[in-house]
Amino acid sequence: MLQLSGIKKSFGNIEVLHGVDLSVQAGEVHALLGENGAGKSTLTKILCGILKPSAGEIRINGEPRQFSDYNEAIGAGIGVVFQEFSLVPYLNAVENMFLAREVKNRLGFLKHAAMRRRAEAIMRQLGVTIALDVPIRHLSVAEQQFVEIAKALALDARILVLDEPTATLTPAEVGHLFQVMRSLRSKGVSIIFISHHLEEIFQICDRVTVLRDGAYVSSCAVSEVDQPRLVEMMVGHRIESSFPPNPLFLPMPGLSFTWKRFSWQKAVRSQASACGLARYSVLRALSDRDEQKLYFRCWERIGRPAASCR
Repeated sequence: MLQLSGIKKSFGNIEVLHGVDLSVQAGEVHALLGENGAGKSTLTKILCGILKPSAGEIRINGEPRQFSDYNEAIGAGIGVVFQEFSLVPYLNAVENMFLAREVKNRLGFLKHAAMRRRAEAIMRQLGVTIALDVPIRHLSVAEQQFVEIAKALALDARILVLDEPTATLTPAEVGHLFQVMRSLRSKGVSIIFISHHLEEIFQICDRVTVLRDGAYVSSCAVSEVDQPRLVEMMVGHRIESSFPPNPLFLPMPGLSFTWKRFSWQKAVRSQASACGLARYSVLRALSDRDEQKLYFRCWERIGRPAASCR
């Protein structure tokens, strides 16, 4: 389905990709792994036409392809869901899915009913129920992500790149996303899955390619490796010890901690007040999952809370 061979990319005199190879089969979930700065984002941008490679070849179904822009990559059946969504907040799901590619009649008027039917069909294919008439800003992060995936499928994408799709999702939402990915895989869609959560690789991926410092390291079936081996491939040496999965205390300058006891319902609602991507991790790390009551360690920053937490 997709073959990248010897891909190089330089910015000025600095080469950031050093002959990277990537092969993805039809109906396969393929993990693309590497530390920050390994070259994953650069390779993704080359694949979707945002950047041009300095050297190397891209083949789709055996045919060499060159993309001068994102639209040409879309025309070749490539869809990318970036970590930062490209949705317009005040437009609804249907309008976002067909933005700049609206279905029109011979007189140039929009065919709203046709676009809505197409959107509903794609959502049924994904097994997702989303309010299609409300502005995107009123949807949850998970729902917005499914709209992004539906947007790519509306463009007949056969190669779908998911860049850190689980970073802001709860475990239940991740499970639903994986169901959608399995459904797409069964329909022959090739998925390139980028994630820093290694346990997810073993849950959903068939094969894995590892990059390190802009260079190709190895490709193999997920069944042939374990997590320590993947880490070794990513960092270049074996890690003898690691941090505990759920540390109970992380000293942070300027923060004081006190214990509070909440009912389960109140504690779950309090996730919304946690800042950024760590909202679930903090709650999980500070919870006692053996009891029906949840203990939540609340903190107060010296002075006023950061504006970004509001």
